Amino acid sequence: MKCDYIFGYGALVNDKIRYKTLGNKSGNRKTKRNIPGYIDKKYGYNKKYNVTHKRGVALGLEYNTDKSKDISGLLFKVTKKDLNNLSRREKYYRLKRVPSKYFRTKTGRKCNTLKNICTFIPKRTSQLSKTSKNNKNITKEYKNIVSDGFQAYDMPIF
Repeated sequence: MKCDYIFGYGALVNDKIRYKTLGNKSGNRKTKRNIPGYIDKKYGYNKKYNVTHKRGVALGLEYNTDKSKDISGLLFKVTKKDLNNLSRREKYYRLKRVPSKYFRTKTGRKCNTLKNICTFIPKRTSQLSKTSKNNKNITKEYKNIVSDGFQAYDMPIF
């Protein structure tokens, strides 16, 4: 799948974590390539702590047209090499195309000219945690990584 942009909605919002994965040594540097924003609720997904993996429970997207909400996150440009690195890191997830009509910046501006936007969703329903409301399987480290990332872009996690 061709992806020019990735929409991250969890740990990938955190600059240090994202740059570590992408092999970028620039630390916390924000660039014009990073666009804080939302995927519109009309896309039909919710963000939840619902993916179980070996380190605990992580954020994932769940299809639910009845109760969908806007999904806050960060859109960032990727190269083919970046996408390979991210796909290795996000092994419990698969790529899903997001039509550009569903993305808007945090100030509400639509970005219909952006093409090939993708995000990661859980690979299998068997990985979805049945205890997503129980926060004890979510590590403090993961919560801090996500929280720090969203604070840096002055955005809510949910």
